[in-house]
Amino acid sequence: MSSYIKSLVILLFSYLPSSIKVFIYRLLGAKIGKKVYIGMGSYITPHDLNFKRIKISDNVVIGDHSSIYAKEIIIGEATEIKRNVKIWGRGNFITGRKCYIDHDTYLDVRNSIIMGDKIGIGPGCMLFTHGIFHSDLEGWPARFGSIVIEDNAWIPARVFIMPGVKIGKNALIGSGSIVTKDVPENTFVAGSPAKVLGTNNPEVKVLSPADKNKILMRIMDEFIFSYDDRISILNKSDDILIFKIRIRSGIYSRQALVVYSYEINEKVLDSINSYLGEHRIKDVVVIAVEFPEDMKDVCSRNNIIWFDVGKKQRHNASNKLVKLICGIFADNGVEFEFE
Repeated sequence: MSSYIKSLVILLFSYLPSSIKVFIYRLLGAKIGKKVYIGMGSYITPHDLNFKRIKISDNVVIGDHSSIYAKEIIIGEATEIKRNVKIWGRGNFITGRKCYIDHDTYLDVRNSIIMGDKIGIGPGCMLFTHGIFHSDLEGWPARFGSIVIEDNAWIPARVFIMPGVKIGKNALIGSGSIVTKDVPENTFVAGSPAKVLGTNNPEVKVLSPADKNKILMRIMDEFIFSYDDRISILNKSDDILIFKIRIRSGIYSRQALVVYSYEINEKVLDSINSYLGEHRIKDVVVIAVEFPEDMKDVCSRNNIIWFDVGKKQRHNASNKLVKLICGIFADNGVEFEFE
């Protein structure tokens, strides 16, 4: 197959719906988990076209117009790769669970890039595993080596990482830095070249219930601001927020009820039932910091979707409203697990 025809086939394939792409990848031997989404204009290709080298776990999202071309491609559960990300080379690309690679980032995998769990890479970053232009046989400088990023490291926007660098656990890189050597775990580095400026082991504040409630109210206010054209507030006080939201689905829309209270108890559930009778709403989402197990059972039996922020757990339902709520919490660093 000529390179022109191969490129044309990949281009046409990349614009197929995600479900069809996933189906074809599985037919070709790739191991792809449940609820994997591959965006419009995006594709994943092993450099030798051995699709058995692709292993993608559950709940992985790859945004539009992103491409992955490598030898071994292993993407951990609940990892998200945003739009316009390019991962390119003949080395391995391996991530752990819950990694995040933001838009317009370039990962050169001439050698391998290996990431642990919960790695964050901001927009516009560049990670290179080789650095050469003129021949090193003529004495010109050259640098080669895989990049390893350990658990919970955070690489914000526009960071450049050189070949052969290892980023330790819990390390934080300052935005715009050029990282030329290994970064020890639990450190903060910044600059060009990046130098250790301190530890990344800040004191964790002990939050009171009032503190947590204030933070949750701020997050819910962000949500309301984002979708204010679809929302009607029914009740708002210092400790409870109830609103209706119109959820669009194609040409149709439906109303849903969202309830936030610091703690869920029978009194809150009774108030929900009264609103349901008044407004003829069937879809209900309840969010709380303290969510007793018996209240979760009551919600589940009554088809009420619940979010337990304190334990970072949620009901296993999946619809457009759930995705919107998960999105606003993810923007604030809160990721939910299914119970």
